[in-house]
Amino acid sequence: MPLDARVEENIVDLVVHEGITDTQTMDGHLRDYVRTQLFTRQTAPPSPNKRYFPEDKTIYNKIYATLAIVGCSRYNFISSCHTTKLYHSAFFYVILIIYYIVYHP
Repeated sequence: MPLDARVEENIVDLVVHEGITDTQTMDGHLRDYVRTQLFTRQTAPPSPNKRYFPEDKTIYNKIYATLAIVGCSRYNFISSCHTTKLYHSAFFYVILIIYYIVYHP
């Protein structure tokens, strides 16, 4: 089952804006996001639903795909990418568009 586009967008947003690259931390943020943002007035889907609650391997792949597109490794992300405020530049948005073209055919 493909990952919900809003969940995938949230992963990209958390990596770029918050610098979150740890799979377990990301998983916690995604669970909160699904329960509090996506399903505020509805019952959230059950945890086994991989569309909204991806496995660790899927989260890992999305984090590193995002970092690869941005051009950063996990170890130099905070020092080189975040401090240059790459996510505010027009270049980043071009890269983000390329990401969505490649991963959302």
